Amino acid sequence: MRKYATLVGLVGASILTGCGSSADQSATAPQVETQAGGQTVKLPADFPSDIALPEDTRLVLASTPVPGDVFIEGRSRQSAEAIIEGFTKRLSDAGYVLTDRAEITDPLEIYFEGKQVQGGNIRVRDDGADRDFMLTYTKAGQ
Repeated sequence: MRKYATLVGLVGASILTGCGSSADQSATAPQVETQAGGQTVKLPADFPSDIALPEDTRLVLASTPVPGDVFIEGRSRQSAEAIIEGFTKRLSDAGYVLTDRAEITDPLEIYFEGKQVQGGNIRVRDDGADRDFMLTYTKAGQ
C-alpha cells in the first residue's frame, strides 16, 4: 500500500509541475472547462490549425456527431461583434472563402469553406457576461 501512495504522490507532483504557463504558449490556445461528469474538453486532433479561436476561448464542447462533421462550442468575454469580426478576419487571412455578409440575415453568423473544410458555420449567441459561439464544419471529401 505504501508503494502505491508513493507512486500516486510522484504522479501528482509531476502533473502539478506541468501546470505552469510557458512563455511560448500560443495566445489563441483555448482553455478548457471541466464538464459536470469530470471530462476535459479538447479540440479534435485534426482540428485545422489555421482556424484560430478567440484568444480568451474557453471550450465547452467539442464533438464529432457523425464522421466528417465537427461541432465546437466555446465561450468568450469579447463582444459578439468582436468575435464575429475576429473570425471573419482570421479565416479570410488564412485563405478560407467566406459567404458575402450582405447575403446573411443574421449579423452574428458567418459561413466559410475552403482548404480542408467543405462547409462551415460560426454563430455567436450573446446571453450576458459571456458570449457563446458555435463553430461547425464538414471536412472536405465527406
